[in-house]
Amino acid sequence: MSGARLATIALIEPELRGGRYALCTMCIGVGQGIAPLFCERLTPDHSACCSSGTALNRSATRP
Repeated sequence: MSGARLATIALIEPELRGGRYALCTMCIGVGQGIAPLFCERLTPDHSACCSSGTALNRSATRP
């Protein structure tokens, strides 16, 4: 399954199942991966949906 399809499904499923978050893990090749965490959709003013009012945006790399 392509990364685009996985991400799209992760955005749709919480709404269908009454959930709030979706985690989508994807291989991006050469031993690398990415795991986006999606929370509820953005509000009309494009503010983050999380209860703290801040977007979840964290990435980490290992040596």
